[in-house]
Amino acid sequence: APCAGEAFTWGFGVVVGAFDPFAFYARARALVNAFFNLDKPVIMALNGPATGSGLTLALTGDIIIAERQVTFIDAHVAGGTISATGSFLWPRSTGLLNAKRYLLTGDPFDATVAKEIGLVTEVVDQGQALARALEYGAKFAAMPASGVQGTKRALNQWMRRASAEIFDNALAMEFLRLPAANFDQLAEKLGHDQPGGAGKL
Repeated sequence: APCAGEAFTWGFGVVVGAFDPFAFYARARALVNAFFNLDKPVIMALNGPATGSGLTLALTGDIIIAERQVTFIDAHVAGGTISATGSFLWPRSTGLLNAKRYLLTGDPFDATVAKEIGLVTEVVDQGQALARALEYGAKFAAMPASGVQGTKRALNQWMRRASAEIFDNALAMEFLRLPAANFDQLAEKLGHDQPGGAGKL
């Protein structure tokens, strides 16, 4: 499942009517957790800025390929809210100290740093992410399905356990900190609705 775009974001631009925190909580929770019910490898190819919920989507991948020009940023704290998916997804890959370093400060970083701290699998030259992702896809397709799927199911248990213990609580706090009065401005600041985004939540 390669994913690429000029700006790898995925936002809140489909809000219709009054902002309902619980509806957003339930939808975001179901969407993220759905990835941990998949028994086939998910491969992400990034060729543009990864921020907001697009960054979350990218980090649900099993293999994450980033081109050298890709930049990463989680700006939740700077926006006055909680980084729920960052607190959930980052520490198991980056270690707790690296997660704190970038989640608490909101500092941007490049693909080389992302690889150094364990946030992505590989860094490739510009224009090569999709091809490399397809190579991984072909490799997995040629392997015994029972071995790949069984191992993926076992690995998913790590994320399911963390989801119940960390993600549910953090996500609830995040949406409690999204007041309806300035929801649009906050979503824009967090990078949830940038032009050229790869999709909408």
